[in-house]
Amino acid sequence: MTTEPSNDRTDETDNEPQLRPSTSESGHHKNNSTTSQQQKASSNEEPDPLEVMQGICRGAKWTLLFCKKHFAGIEAISAVLIVCVTALYAYFAYNQWDTMQRQLRDSEAVQRAQIVIEDLTVKDPDTDHAAISYRLVNVGQTAALNIGANSSEGRGIVVTHEKMAYPPLSAIESGIRDLMNANYEPRGFSVGPGKERSFTFAYGRVSPEILRGDMYSYYLLVVVYWDIFGNERFSSDCIFYNSWAETFSTCPIKRISQ
Repeated sequence: MTTEPSNDRTDETDNEPQLRPSTSESGHHKNNSTTSQQQKASSNEEPDPLEVMQGICRGAKWTLLFCKKHFAGIEAISAVLIVCVTALYAYFAYNQWDTMQRQLRDSEAVQRAQIVIEDLTVKDPDTDHAAISYRLVNVGQTAALNIGANSSEGRGIVVTHEKMAYPPLSAIESGIRDLMNANYEPRGFSVGPGKERSFTFAYGRVSPEILRGDMYSYYLLVVVYWDIFGNERFSSDCIFYNSWAETFSTCPIKRISQ
C-alpha cells in the first residue's frame, strides 16, 4: 500500500509574528499631543490681571526702596541732567535766534537804500563864480528817506612846497568822523531807488596861495539818510585842490558808505 504525503503543513506566514502597536507607544503619542494642545491653549489665553498687578507692585516696591536708599545720588544726577538739558536748550535757541538775525540783516542789506556822492568838484575855482556841485544817487533797492548833508573845509600851509599839495590824511579822517558823529534829525528830502538829485552852491574864489600850491585846501561832504528799516546811514566824499592839475581832485582816502 502506498502512503500519500500529508497536506497538514502550515504556511510559513502563519508562524510569523504579526506587528501590533504596543500600548506604551500609543500612550506616549497620546500624551505628547495632549501636552502640545495644552501649551497652545495656554499661549492663547490672556495673562491673569492679578499676577500682572502683583508684578507691577513688586517692581514699584523695589523702585521705591532703591530711590529711598540712593536719594542723594539720584537728586544730584537729576540736577546735573536738568542743567545739561537747560544748557542745550539755550544753545539751540541762541543759534536759531542768531540765524534769524543774520537772515534779517542779509535781507535788509539787499533791499536797503544806498546813497553815493558823484561828481563832487569845485567849478571855476580861480574866479568869483566858483561853485561846488555834486549829485546824490540812490543805487539801492528802496527809497532813501530824510536826506541831509553837512560839510567842512580845511586849509593849511604846505611845508614841503611840493607841486602836489596833499592835505594831511589824519585831518581829513578826523573831520569826517566829526561830521558823522554830529546829531542829525530825521528830516529832509527823499530819493527813490535808481533816482538822483543834483546840487550847486557858491564857493568863492580860491586864494592865490592855494592856486600856487603854497597852501593845501580840502572840502569834506557827509550825507546822512535813513532807510525804510529805520537805520541811520552815511555816505562821505572829499576833494582837495590839486595845484599840479589846477583843479580839485578826490582825496586819497577810502570813501565811507554805511
